[in-house]
Amino acid sequence: MDFIYCTKCGTRYSAQLERCPACGNMRFQNPEGNGFNCSSDAHGYHNPQFYGYNPYCRKKRTFNTTQLVLSIINIVCGFGFIFGVLSLVFTILARDAATDDDEKSKLQIAKILNIIGIVISVIILLILLLYIFILILILGAGIQMFSALMFF
Repeated sequence: MDFIYCTKCGTRYSAQLERCPACGNMRFQNPEGNGFNCSSDAHGYHNPQFYGYNPYCRKKRTFNTTQLVLSIINIVCGFGFIFGVLSLVFTILARDAATDDDEKSKLQIAKILNIIGIVISVIILLILLLYIFILILILGAGIQMFSALMFF
């Protein structure tokens, strides 16, 4: 017979019961009632040492795709390489956040770092384009002067 532990009071009871016989907590319900599915954890049972808090019983988080893609673009294509790496780190940390507020704050930091990296990349790109344009003008003027001297 399989046994599980109540996520609210820690009582061990039969896995065939839908409610804890001691406190009446639903088997597949988090005691805080926040909609998390606590039917199983990484080991297949609820650990009684936590008495109401199961660290494996939390909302499944996924990567924020937008921040992940922008971080990779910053790393590969941009001059804001450091900001892209830092943003990628915060995006990964947000996935492992324990609370929603922690996840939001880390994603906000990742977003700000991505924006800074993109702005720096655009500014450097504009400076390089301006430099190339000026170089072409100078070379063009030099070629015209040289050709004028040759045919003079």
